[in-house]
Amino acid sequence: MLFSYFSYRSLLLIIILLTTGLSGPAAPPVEAAINPFPLYNDIKPNVKFWKIVYSRYSSRHGLIHDSKNLARIYEVIDLYDPARYLHSARRDRRLIKETKSKYRRLLLSLAQGRDTKSKIGHRILNLFGGSPKPAELRKAANNIRFQLCLKNRFKQGIIDSGQYLQTIKQIFRRQHLPTDLAYLPHVESSYNYKAYSKFGAAGIWQFIRATGRRYLTISYTVDERRDPLKSSRAAALFLKANYQKLNNWPLAITAYNHGARGMQRAQNEYGGYVAIINSYQNRRFGFASRNFYPEFLAAREIAKHYKKYFPGLTMRPLIKTKDVKLPAYIDSTELADFLPLPLRNLKLLNPALRAPVWNGQKYIPAGYQLHLPKDMHLSAGQIPASLCRKAQKRSRFYRVERGDTAGRIARRQGIRLQDLLDYNQLGRRATIYVGQNLRIPAPGEHRSKVKQRFAALKIIKPMAKNIITVKQSAAKSKNSAATNKPSPPAPTVPVPTPASTPAPASVATTEPAPTTQNKPPAVRELPPPTQQPLIAMLSSHVSDGEDNNILLRSPITTTAAEKPALEVPPQSLVSINPEVLTGNFEVEKVLTQNNHKIGIIQVEESETLGHYADWLQVRTQVIRNLNHISFRHRINTHDHIKIPLDKIGKDRFEELRYEFHKEIAEDFFAAYKITGVQSYQIKKGDNIWTICHAVLDLPLWLMKEYNPSTNFENLRPGQRLNYPVVINLTPAA
Repeated sequence: MLFSYFSYRSLLLIIILLTTGLSGPAAPPVEAAINPFPLYNDIKPNVKFWKIVYSRYSSRHGLIHDSKNLARIYEVIDLYDPARYLHSARRDRRLIKETKSKYRRLLLSLAQGRDTKSKIGHRILNLFGGSPKPAELRKAANNIRFQLCLKNRFKQGIIDSGQYLQTIKQIFRRQHLPTDLAYLPHVESSYNYKAYSKFGAAGIWQFIRATGRRYLTISYTVDERRDPLKSSRAAALFLKANYQKLNNWPLAITAYNHGARGMQRAQNEYGGYVAIINSYQNRRFGFASRNFYPEFLAAREIAKHYKKYFPGLTMRPLIKTKDVKLPAYIDSTELADFLPLPLRNLKLLNPALRAPVWNGQKYIPAGYQLHLPKDMHLSAGQIPASLCRKAQKRSRFYRVERGDTAGRIARRQGIRLQDLLDYNQLGRRATIYVGQNLRIPAPGEHRSKVKQRFAALKIIKPMAKNIITVKQSAAKSKNSAATNKPSPPAPTVPVPTPASTPAPASVATTEPAPTTQNKPPAVRELPPPTQQPLIAMLSSHVSDGEDNNILLRSPITTTAAEKPALEVPPQSLVSINPEVLTGNFEVEKVLTQNNHKIGIIQVEESETLGHYADWLQVRTQVIRNLNHISFRHRINTHDHIKIPLDKIGKDRFEELRYEFHKEIAEDFFAAYKITGVQSYQIKKGDNIWTICHAVLDLPLWLMKEYNPSTNFENLRPGQRLNYPVVINLTPAA
């Protein structure tokens, strides 16, 4: 056996040398063939940087650093605590901008030979080896970047990962993949199944819709990206496909972020991973793509040895479930009562089911694989017929026209006026605008029933600390003994722990003793907080952002209900009520051609021919043929195209189309809130992709909502774009 082992090693080395050739790109080290995740010398500083981000400082701190050389950390800044400071996000933005400007000025000054003897100047020069060239300093002045630290989120992610990690490793093992890939969600989402990015990536694996649709069900009722296990099966297939194309795990992992086609082009041009990260130039291959593999290595190291980095940490126990395939459409509350299982527990066990299922707007779809506790004895045949429905509840909407009033719309649709106002957040004044798409509640969908459902779903969170005035604090202490009550007992049925904002972790407790090698710059301290209570405290008991889309309001007056719809400039609609859709989702005209029903529609943002084909249950080529467009032709927003309506009728197509856009908006506004509108002046070299992704960090669909008359294909320097100021509804502590 010993001879066979060394023979295998020798043969492997010969094969590597022969297949790579002597004249091609530098061959990877032999250990890369044995170790699927090699740590190359060129990325060691990057890995060290991400270990600092993940394990040393909490999200109340950030690093000001060089984006090209991560060994250069200029300063660790102390951010404003949202639990103590009003408008903390705005203060943070100002602090970050000022600090970056300070180091830019300093680097340019050092390049001119000034400030070299100052203490801070001497420290900065040492980061460049002591005597850098002026050109190097000037270049570095343009590479200053801020990185939020994530120790508390990463720590919480390790705790939460215990519920799924063993099962996810089994999923990868069955696909004959390295099981350490199960640590990748620490990079993507901190193992938070509720994670949702501004660009529509969801779940622990952060699948965008386009990629997720290849492997998972994504609809208005079900989003399997949110299910940790189902999405892990999809991630295993996706990573396996990447590896089969690239035959290199560092590249396959990078492709998870950048895309397999892009990495194939880079591989064809430069060869190995190290050459690619050092030389590949592409506008989309930016900081995130270059650092994705180093981030994975850092996260893998910390997660595998978490007791070293987080002493005393205990992971949550593994969740064991059984699946029951539902034979029909079933109401979630009725099913929970039958099991019996608290509705909140049923929801935690089934994160793929979207909010409309839990608020009664939709049934759990037929055929859904329902997750139940492992020890619950139930089969599909035991579900009584009285719970089963033959069809799903329909989604209805009404596009406001000139002359409409809220009262008239409610009467015409046969619904209660108060329900129309509540479900569309129209307020007591019942103000509506021409062009808005109002959701029409389903029959029997009253706000009183929704209130009962959310009471059953609510998981009350503890109030944040240090957010009241000194006077309030004294009063609270005086009365605390009289008001304290024992906490309710833990549920008897094991369910996943809800993803929550992690508690802030102490920076000092697990930080290694500083040495001349690892000592980062001192943390900048902030002035004491102003003694003001936070208005945001009013929402501290809301369990999920998704629960915010049902607000119970005061009764409406008759006069307000009959006020005609207002007309405003299109760019103002989304600012008035961003959760009410404003697109044209109706089939504008239906005609007959050669005994076939044909519809005429206007293309809306985010729609593709693939979406139309899915909704109409036809091949994409059928739509192309109908419109005489080639495979390479791209449809644009506001284009008018024909669609076939033989299989799926006009009403059903409009319903699916409306649900698609409603899902995007609901998911976004469950995670983010718009606090204002600002203006951006286009610079030379800008395009809409760089503006959205690299400058403003906003999705294209939202930018188009705020600039409906702008041609994004023909932007000019000096032109101004409106953009919303967006904050996260669930910031880390």
